[in-house]
Amino acid sequence: MPTDLQPMSITAADGATLAAFTRAATGDAPTVVLAHGWCLSHRAWLPVIERLPAAYGIVAYDQRGHGDSELGHGFLRGTGHETLRQLGSDLEFVISEAVPSGDLILGGHSMGGMTLLAYAGGGGSLGRVRRVALVATAAGGLRGLGLPAEKQVWTALAHVPFRMGPAARADRMVPMLFAPGAPQSAIDATLADIRRTRTGVMAGFIKAITEHDEYAVLPDFADIPTTVLVGSKDKLTPPVLAKRIVDKLPSASLVELDGKGHMLTYEAPDEVVAALTS
Repeated sequence: MPTDLQPMSITAADGATLAAFTRAATGDAPTVVLAHGWCLSHRAWLPVIERLPAAYGIVAYDQRGHGDSELGHGFLRGTGHETLRQLGSDLEFVISEAVPSGDLILGGHSMGGMTLLAYAGGGGSLGRVRRVALVATAAGGLRGLGLPAEKQVWTALAHVPFRMGPAARADRMVPMLFAPGAPQSAIDATLADIRRTRTGVMAGFIKAITEHDEYAVLPDFADIPTTVLVGSKDKLTPPVLAKRIVDKLPSASLVELDGKGHMLTYEAPDEVVAALTS
């Protein structure tokens, strides 16, 4: 972890404790709030954080049930509690406690991008938001893509965790996450996060992700500079889903990164930084 990030505990609406890692902005510089993806942690953003301007504030937090954050009472597979709107509510608490004033830049990778949209869809304020980066994510429609790889993707994500141990299931997921040629250090860091994620958390949020639909809120971002990034070889949130976001949000910029997979915070950190800052 960069030495200038300070740990912070944030209490969500249901009392769950969320772990955040923060750096104060200098002067009038904005604060970048970063939401990570399914089975990951704030650590997935570290290659990006290390490249952000030194004056920028940072809030990178662990989604509930991930990393060092609590899952919360009743958030177990089959309860129906695991929703992206809940994660959006968590983001609202993170912002209000960690960055009560000043300009914001929002960045979300994969489930984290869905969290940003769910935050807005649930009534979260965009008044202080000056820029948004939606990284390898979707506004909905993860079922019914009509893609040859769809069955393979959902078999890997929805079924592998329940019949394999943490190490085996993590290894099985790597080809779904990274394009060939990704740095081994990035793969190792991702494997560590996946192995740390409990099976119940993996299962509970899979249903939430497949039910996610926030297309209706996209026009609310029309006046905010927004960049949608996708890897050309992304098997989980393929380019067709990024294009659907831009179809509903024509003011957004679409950046398709040739030869990159789903883990753009590791595979293309410079491009992600550009989306957050320029």
